[in-house]
Amino acid sequence: MSACIDAICAKYGGSRIACRSSSDQLDIALVPNMIGLFNKTPAVLDELVEKYPIRGAKDEIIPETVQWVGGDNAALKYRGHTLKREKIWLQNGSVRNGYAYYYYTGVQWAVVPAQTDWAQCQEFMPVVNGYNAFCEAVGAQKANQAIITRYRDGDHFIGAHFDKPKSIAPSAPDAASLITVIKIGPTGRRFNLYDLNGSVIWSQIIEPGDALVMTLEANLQTKHEVPTCADGETVGDSGSIVFRSISSVVPYNMVKKKIAMSESSRARARARKMNSNNLKNSKRKKADSDDSDDSDDSDDRQSS
Repeated sequence: MSACIDAICAKYGGSRIACRSSSDQLDIALVPNMIGLFNKTPAVLDELVEKYPIRGAKDEIIPETVQWVGGDNAALKYRGHTLKREKIWLQNGSVRNGYAYYYYTGVQWAVVPAQTDWAQCQEFMPVVNGYNAFCEAVGAQKANQAIITRYRDGDHFIGAHFDKPKSIAPSAPDAASLITVIKIGPTGRRFNLYDLNGSVIWSQIIEPGDALVMTLEANLQTKHEVPTCADGETVGDSGSIVFRSISSVVPYNMVKKKIAMSESSRARARARKMNSNNLKNSKRKKADSDDSDDSDDSDDRQSS
């Protein structure tokens, strides 16, 4: 059991989450009104929505700028599919010194420049400072990256997954690596936890301001999701702030190079597809022409 999660429960009134099928307790805790500890309210989502632009389907991401990226933006789509959510990416320090790069399945290099220094987002700074003070108090690593997600309505969701450890700092004996989800916005949302076999461990609506805190290791033992809203559940604007300690810092120029390589690869793929389609069309036209010639010959023979 994690001493860090024990400290969170003791200092901040958190409660450990237990498996439904047994009395085993996980290194995951629900903390009431965490955002209140930072002298902020869940209305911080409204502030962020009001102030910062959203980059939609045809919009370009503007580097080193606080911005929402819509799920229909080409840089955020997952394998060509629109995501049912919107995001802001923030990090500790200038991206010119490198991007705190969180790797997840389907991430595209094109979306990385949407991340910028969280000092540019003044509405968010009390949450950052408060959260990292919280981490010091409970024996956890400070966060250096945050992703803010907005779910506009009950149809917005994120499916069951665990956070990939590829770019997240592992826990140390004296400093746990935490993944912390703070609910913001006017509406709570259901949060499901599963074991790796897909059985439900825990399912509850997390109220605005409350937080779910898990160690990286507990994350790897479970899956979590924000499902679509079921009948009878309150539907409305909702969001979350997810803090992580990222160990992978990708140089600024390397990201630019990766984006250029990805764009070049996509351009070659488009050209191959276009050439293939042109070849198919050419063969189809030739076949149609041959059929037409055969028909004319037949008519000539019949009239002779």
